[in-house]
Amino acid sequence: MPKQSPDLIRLHILGDARIDTPTSQIDPTSELIFAAGLFLLLERHRPVARRSLDALLWPSVASSKASHRLRQTLFKLRRLGIPVAALGKSRLHVDPSSIWIDCDQVLCEQNPTDAPGPNGLVLLPGYEPRFSPSYLEWLDDKKRELSGLLTQMTLETMALQRMQGHWAAVEKSAVRILAIAPFNEEATLALAEAHAMRGSKLEGQRILDAYLLEVGDSSTDLRVPATIMRRRIGGRFPQTAQMIPGDTPLVGRSLAMLALSKSLINVTSGEGKCCLVFGEAGIGKSRLMSEFLMFSSLQGVTTQRVQCRSSDPRRPLSVFVDLVPLLQNLRGAIGCSPETLKYLERLTRHRVGDNSINSSEGDSQFIYAGIEKALFDLIEAVSDEKPMVLLFEDVHWIDDVSQKILSHLIEWCDGRPVIIALTSRSRPIWLTAREDQTEIALPPLDAEASSQLVVGIARQHETAIDSSYVDWCVQVAEGNPFFLEELAKQWLESGSVHAAPPSLTSVLEQRISRLDLDSLQLLQTCVLLENNATFDRIEKILGYEPHRLLNATNTLASAGMLTSRRGESENNTVFILLPRHELLGIACLQRLAEQARAFLHRRVAIVLEDEVIDSASSAILWNCAKHWQQAGDSSRALSLARSCGLHLIEMGLPTAASEAFDKAYVYCTTSVDRLSILTDQAKAYEQSSAWTAIDKVASAARSILNRIEPSRGHHDELELRALRAHWKTGHTEDTLAKVLECLRCEDATPDHRVKAGGIVLMLQDVLGLQERMPAVYCQIEQLSANAGVSVAAKLE
Repeated sequence: MPKQSPDLIRLHILGDARIDTPTSQIDPTSELIFAAGLFLLLERHRPVARRSLDALLWPSVASSKASHRLRQTLFKLRRLGIPVAALGKSRLHVDPSSIWIDCDQVLCEQNPTDAPGPNGLVLLPGYEPRFSPSYLEWLDDKKRELSGLLTQMTLETMALQRMQGHWAAVEKSAVRILAIAPFNEEATLALAEAHAMRGSKLEGQRILDAYLLEVGDSSTDLRVPATIMRRRIGGRFPQTAQMIPGDTPLVGRSLAMLALSKSLINVTSGEGKCCLVFGEAGIGKSRLMSEFLMFSSLQGVTTQRVQCRSSDPRRPLSVFVDLVPLLQNLRGAIGCSPETLKYLERLTRHRVGDNSINSSEGDSQFIYAGIEKALFDLIEAVSDEKPMVLLFEDVHWIDDVSQKILSHLIEWCDGRPVIIALTSRSRPIWLTAREDQTEIALPPLDAEASSQLVVGIARQHETAIDSSYVDWCVQVAEGNPFFLEELAKQWLESGSVHAAPPSLTSVLEQRISRLDLDSLQLLQTCVLLENNATFDRIEKILGYEPHRLLNATNTLASAGMLTSRRGESENNTVFILLPRHELLGIACLQRLAEQARAFLHRRVAIVLEDEVIDSASSAILWNCAKHWQQAGDSSRALSLARSCGLHLIEMGLPTAASEAFDKAYVYCTTSVDRLSILTDQAKAYEQSSAWTAIDKVASAARSILNRIEPSRGHHDELELRALRAHWKTGHTEDTLAKVLECLRCEDATPDHRVKAGGIVLMLQDVLGLQERMPAVYCQIEQLSANAGVSVAAKLE
């Protein structure tokens, strides 16, 4: 509290009981003197009748004797420095301007944290005068009045602290409220929530269990909120007695956390919103959003997060391929229509070796629109159960197709109970600015917050860092939380002081160099596996004995280099192991020689390929193809890359498919492989109406086909595709002449001739030659009859 004028009379009633005057101190040991002074000071805003004070202090004494005692008491008060003034003959008064009361100071400043000690809101602790029942009744009324004001003010302050993520302050405020109101529901829930948010799940549950025991079974209304909170704590957090090593304290982000927390108020009332957090690498975006998701979960909001990777731009719809399996395991997803489930299956499943293309020609836009609608239907079904926060991390890596759907999703969420949260290193240029959109540019931490972070990390490890080293860390890190964390852990691991590293990279390299071989290889494997780094896959890739894997995992977790998230695998909840930060992953991979990295990619690809064959997961399919490419196995890379392209066609993304086939072409080692890829690419170009590109691809494919099968005729599907492209590029009459040759050629198959006839009919209609169409139709009908198939079916 600020210093007060020495001429003031200071009354202490919060956590203490005494009166300080300019000349002396009065405490409850001077029973009647303190009681009289306390009454006059607390009732300073109104004159006090002498007879009323007589009756309070000496209720069983005769009036004349009580008046005499009061005169003596007032005389002593004045001698001790309390200037009690007389207003006429019957009333007493103390000038309010000469009085300072700690309770008033706290209420005036709206800051209960100024109250000293954990029991700082307890009024006059231990002071229970027994000389007068009337006085005690007055005192109890005054305590109730002031306690009510203090409680309400502290609850308001605590609510703000919760939204700002100041959980240590929330705990302190809740403890103070419970000291004066032991069964305050809001404080009890906040205290349990604060313990859970700080990693002490068991303590949070214990607090709620004790509260429920005290409330009993009869008070049903009082039990419901506590029971719900207990269930949320028990179902959302890892069971730890303290903060997990590596979960750094959240400091200096009050305003950002407040802005994010306010969005929860809107989403629970059905108003969707987009929240963007952006800033440089290591600035704390993921740490802030993790805190926000944990807080959201305790408010009864469903949360899901998807992280974009540097490889995702080569994987169209990567974000939603990863998100859909997570959402399908949530309540509400079962309410999706069969049609929605069919499109979601098309998105997330593709069986390797199935070279058939399910989509019909010309319907790629319809399929793509169906998949997008199915995604929105799934999100709506899940959010109908409970409000939802969907976090998309590192969207600077997002692929173009996912970006377009995400843009539509943000607009679609308006008026629905869904928050779309994004993190990025810079503001995405594709994100449309909206009035109700929350955008937070995370700045570097200031010096005070940086110091708190370093000291907090040391405190987690039950040690202390020299203050001069803390100051040096603050200066070197320039407010970057990840750099501060690495500098602090560098000191904790090596004990070196002021060993100035030239860069963050050198700090990471030094920390990685201290890892044993098993731990380093485990970390490198997790980096390559990315979102697929489950214990089961890691065991198969590395072949470690259980005790070696256990030791390596514990080493990395204790060093704060490894974190984990819950994921879904074949309808089972699994732990996914992730490097603490992308920069850490890059640094550890740099220690792998080129040959060693290729070998590790090969091990990863073998494990993932077995799963692809069994589960037909499209997400694993793309990752497996990437790993075979990195391993240098052209044959397997080609097979999976082709499957990826076919999957894109199935999803109605022929343009992306043609690009995938173009990349797959470099892995072709035989003419047969090249012909297969070019044929698929021509199909993709046709569906995306890239007619000019078809001519080039068809020509290259025909050249290869003539070389490997010189005796084979040219009347095939490739010819028809080239003729369609020739027509669409403006050569209508020339195309009609060529396609009529196909129709009349007796060496061609009936199927080929019928399809050619269908093109003839379309061209004749375009050129206004309708009078020739009946003859062509009769010819097609005759060919179909010979083949035993209806004309309509063949033309379709």
